[in-house]
Amino acid sequence: MTGESGPLFTHSTKWLASLLVQMKLHKQVIAPLLRVLVILHKQHILHRDIKPENLFLTRRRAMVLGDFGLAIRCDEELPFTRSGTLDYMAPEVR
Repeated sequence: MTGESGPLFTHSTKWLASLLVQMKLHKQVIAPLLRVLVILHKQHILHRDIKPENLFLTRRRAMVLGDFGLAIRCDEELPFTRSGTLDYMAPEVR
């Protein structure tokens, strides 16, 4: 931690707390999202608008991907049109 001084214990507990938050984020959001995307892609479905506003948590803290309004079946439609939210598009797509 550049620029900070103090007891090592203080720094290690901050680091551990940050690590635990990251692990919880991975377990509750990132890993489930990746599993959902694998399933969708196996079914030839492209969501095309993945962003925080389209990720929801149930009461049991399960992640749910929503808003399939821009989704297409890539085996029926070619994904040539730019779709999605501009702020979340990759720079090379804009």
